[in-house]
Amino acid sequence: MEYSVKFKGMDPIPAIVVFSEKNNVDSYADLNVSDKREILEIRFKDLTDFELLMSAYRSDDALSEITIIDTNGTDEFIYYDYIIRISLAFTSVESSETATAENQWIMKLAQLTETDKRLRQIVDTINKSPATMTLEEYKVAKIEQSKELLEKFLYYNPLITSAKNDIFAEYTATTDKQNQFVGQFVSYYFNTQMGIEDNIYWNERGKPCSVWTVEQGLAFMNAMKAYTKPLVTAQQQFEVNINACTTKAEVEATNINYASVPTANGRSWWVGYTADEVKRLIEHYGDTEVKPDGADAYLNPEE
Repeated sequence: MEYSVKFKGMDPIPAIVVFSEKNNVDSYADLNVSDKREILEIRFKDLTDFELLMSAYRSDDALSEITIIDTNGTDEFIYYDYIIRISLAFTSVESSETATAENQWIMKLAQLTETDKRLRQIVDTINKSPATMTLEEYKVAKIEQSKELLEKFLYYNPLITSAKNDIFAEYTATTDKQNQFVGQFVSYYFNTQMGIEDNIYWNERGKPCSVWTVEQGLAFMNAMKAYTKPLVTAQQQFEVNINACTTKAEVEATNINYASVPTANGRSWWVGYTADEVKRLIEHYGDTEVKPDGADAYLNPEE
């Protein structure tokens, strides 16, 4: 049935609420407070509402009071315990006259369980501070932080390579992007082996996708590997150092810094130049961190 769900300190959010079958009462309004059924699931159809709910999971105070409001707004029941499951409902029927409200809110149990598990992990992590964590818990949190910081570093420090058309450009090289490209490359390989026409599509940062050749794809994967390998090695060493700590003070003192890790990445001024042009500029101006003044004039002298 459809209700409004209100978390403490928040506005009501429309949702479908699924209750346990503790009794045979059809109308929720007919239940006494002492007979309230356990909330099995709250389903949100709108992504914004779901994200708002995830924010609520980050606050014990917001979750300390969950109010279920009947559709007519007259009957309210307040819960003080965590709900069993929360989900963003996928629409199984886009548009159909025969579609019911229920089959438009379908989500597989495995997906619901995984969503709930992840949300509860967020709660457990946020609700704990170093002061209340055990040494082992603090180590795990610090290691997770090292992984998160690596992903942030990769995002804000894009790969610079001339794998595409011999022109240096910026490419996002986060783990997700690496997996996406490799997956596309593998798919292309097997499709072509089976005689299925296919292409490799990828894009430099901030620009639309274009077709890549196999040679360009291989060069790009090798560039990503050369760039990320020292950073991944550094993260692994941070993990070893953290696990070797014998006190929480030592864990806290572990410095996680990827900016100081030497990598094979190009310098930012290389973007837009060919490999040959970069070589000529370095020979002429020296190996500088900043694009040399007059570089364009040097490469393209007036007639």
